[in-house]
Amino acid sequence: MSDPGTLITAIDKASKFGNTTWFTAIIDKATGFKISQWAAEGEVRKKMLHDEYEKAKSQGIMGMQYIEYMRSTENLLNTAVKTAKHLKSDEPNKIKMDNDFFWNLIDHSKSISTEEMQELIAKILAQEYTKPGSYSRKTLQILKSIDKEDLRTFEFFCSFLVDGGRFPAFVFSKGARKAWLVEHLPIYHSLFLELQNLGLFYHNVIHDHHDLALDVERISYFGRQIVLTKLNRHKTSGFNYPPYYSLSESGLDILTHLKPQPYREYFEYLIENIRVENYSTSSD
Repeated sequence: MSDPGTLITAIDKASKFGNTTWFTAIIDKATGFKISQWAAEGEVRKKMLHDEYEKAKSQGIMGMQYIEYMRSTENLLNTAVKTAKHLKSDEPNKIKMDNDFFWNLIDHSKSISTEEMQELIAKILAQEYTKPGSYSRKTLQILKSIDKEDLRTFEFFCSFLVDGGRFPAFVFSKGARKAWLVEHLPIYHSLFLELQNLGLFYHNVIHDHHDLALDVERISYFGRQIVLTKLNRHKTSGFNYPPYYSLSESGLDILTHLKPQPYREYFEYLIENIRVENYSTSSD
C-alpha cells in the first residue's frame, strides 16, 4: 500500500457489517480491534492512521513492518466484507478455536490482494463458517499454493469436464482433430500438468468398466447429453467409459465456487471423438 487511504476505505466498508456475528465473533478477533467502533470514531481514527503511517515511513525496518501490518489488515477486511455478503446478518458462529482450516485460511487471507482470489476465499470461508468441517487440510494447502493465474487456468479447464468432474484423456491424444482443438481452444497439456501438480486433478488416467451395460448410455456436458446407443444388444462385453482424468476432492471443492462456461465447438468435438466399443454416438 502506498498510503493509508485504501485501508481507511476497507474499514469504512467493513463498518457496515460491524455488528454482524461474523464480524464481532471472528473478524474483530482477527484484527485486534472492533470494527463496529469505526463509524463512531471515524474522523479520529482516520487521522490516527494517517499519523501512524507517516511516522512508520521514517522508521526504517520497524516502520515497514507496521506498514505491512496495515496492508495485511486491509486484505483481511476486504475478504471479510466479501464473505459477509454470502452470510445472513444473524448467522450464528459455529467456529471453534481448534478449526485449523478456518483460522489458517483467515490468516492466509491477509496476504491476498487480488479480487478473484479474495472472492474465492470469501466463498469458502462462508461455507466453512456455516458448516464447519466442509474442507480438508489438502484444500487449504492448495489454496495457499495457487494464485489468480492458476485459478483462471483451472476454471478454463473445468469448461471441458464431462459428468461433473471428468476430463476426457483423448483430448491430449495425437491427431488432426487434436490440432484443431488446440488451435481453437488452447487446451495445452503442459498447463493441465501444472494443475495436476497443484493437486487439482489426479495424475492417473481412470478406466471405468460397467459389466451391466445399458442399451443407452449418456455422458453429460453442461446439461447437454451425448447419447451412446448399443449396436448389438446381444453382446455382453459391458460398457467401457472413455478414459479420463478426475478432479481431486479439493479440485471439486474449489470448482463449486467457480463458473466455468461451456463451448459449443467442444461439445461437437466430443460427439465426433468419443468412441466406445459396440456403441454409436449422437447428441440429444
